[in-house]
Amino acid sequence: MNEASVSVSQVFAKGHEIIGKQVSIQGELIVSSISAYLIETGSQPESSAEKIIILQDGFLEHCLSNIPCWVGGPYCYYDLAQIEGTVISSNISDFQLGLSSLKTLTIFRDEDESVYSIDF
Repeated sequence: MNEASVSVSQVFAKGHEIIGKQVSIQGELIVSSISAYLIETGSQPESSAEKIIILQDGFLEHCLSNIPCWVGGPYCYYDLAQIEGTVISSNISDFQLGLSSLKTLTIFRDEDESVYSIDF
């Protein structure tokens, strides 16, 4: 992981001062057929209060074209990730913050033995 990245909880702790800023965030990337978001590493998707929704047109399609997805479960992706984009306020239920204008996504699997990076 990049030393310059911040965790999901650090993004929430910075509050409004981080809105509109380009940042690199590390956490668990959760992607289903209807939504994509980041949570704090080690948190559970169902119970995490701090979620950052990914608001990028074609995000799932771009990921599916470049990174192998998981099959047989509720999520296409449930991976340790680092994603760079602009933090924005969100008016979507259950999500206080969003991430848009993405630049890069890196997914780490198998204790960092498999690393997938894509640009947007």
